[in-house]
Amino acid sequence: MSISIHRLPIPFVHDDSLNDLNDDFLAGLAKALGHEITKTDLDDLKEGDPLYVFVPSGGTENEFHAIFPRIKGPVFLLTTGQANSLAASMEILSYINNRGGRGEILHGPVVQLARRIEILQGVIRTKALLKKGRLGAVGLPSDWLIASKADYDKVKTATGLTLVDISMEELLEEIAKGTYEETPRVKELLDKKYFAKDMDTSLSIYGALQRLVKKYELDGFTLRCFDLLDTVHGTGCLALGILNSEGIYAGCEGDMPALISMMVLGSLSGQPVFQANPSRFSEDKERVILAHCSVPFGMIDGYRLTTHYESGIGIGIDGEIPRGEITIFKASATLEDHFVEKAAIVRNLHEKNLCRTQIEVACPACYDFFMNHPIGNHQLIVTGDHKAAVEEFFKWL
Repeated sequence: MSISIHRLPIPFVHDDSLNDLNDDFLAGLAKALGHEITKTDLDDLKEGDPLYVFVPSGGTENEFHAIFPRIKGPVFLLTTGQANSLAASMEILSYINNRGGRGEILHGPVVQLARRIEILQGVIRTKALLKKGRLGAVGLPSDWLIASKADYDKVKTATGLTLVDISMEELLEEIAKGTYEETPRVKELLDKKYFAKDMDTSLSIYGALQRLVKKYELDGFTLRCFDLLDTVHGTGCLALGILNSEGIYAGCEGDMPALISMMVLGSLSGQPVFQANPSRFSEDKERVILAHCSVPFGMIDGYRLTTHYESGIGIGIDGEIPRGEITIFKASATLEDHFVEKAAIVRNLHEKNLCRTQIEVACPACYDFFMNHPIGNHQLIVTGDHKAAVEEFFKWL
């Protein structure tokens, strides 16, 4: 991967060492980023594309003025602490703001700049993913999701996402084929010697969903999973746990807003995402238990296979997510509203009357949101603190 930057020419240099100093600055930045820095071709910029501009010194304001008509999106001005680079950047950003554009000055030590650029690159990557992304709805939303539906046209306008309907009948036809790819994860599951019929049904669901993802060229899907209980006497939990660890955003209950949130959080964090329900709060309202049966395998230290909670059939995943920092996130389908908070897993639970993967989370800010301003019931969880990246994404929408 490389970072593309447009370097403004220096209109006057009384000291030849300035070019060497700027070369060293960019080399240090590239090292801190761990990526090559390449030259931006302004002719390749498309509508909405951001542009990194290196401001090497004062006197470069008119050089920026000359390229401004070719800029299609926000501008991030990289500055140094010498040769009036910062002062010139302030003049340039004022010019951008006065003309209704958007931008930001990036200033500080190269390690700090690298961290800021990494966050911005995550935002850029996620916006690009949404713009060309395709998500599937396999069946309608579950009947109880009265507030968790999506207007496909409004989602397309707001995010660029294309939403695709796939019938349950087509899924059932694929499941009936009874075939699936024997990946290392599948072989590991077969070695568990779980009830053969339940395992075969669950893996047939996995194979069916995997083929539909390829057929419809999907980045992810949400499944009306409870319909499988009566039709094939199985559940989608195992399939979703595998696919989420294979880089496919896989949600359940036909919850499209949750799936869109899953895609945003997964892209920004680079981590597999757990879709879960809040179950109860502690007496002091500072801890909440979240649970579901379809945790991604790539997110857990260990697991045991058991039944799906609500039905007592098929296969659910009772996983152990490592204790430590997590991020909890949820957005509306059109990304107009969102909630994000840093939290921490205190412990894993294994209670009988909850969905199978259960985590107790310290999150003092969650109570007010869940009780007074919820965005549906499902929440999205990744390991690590990615709150700043999420907030940055919404800043540049």
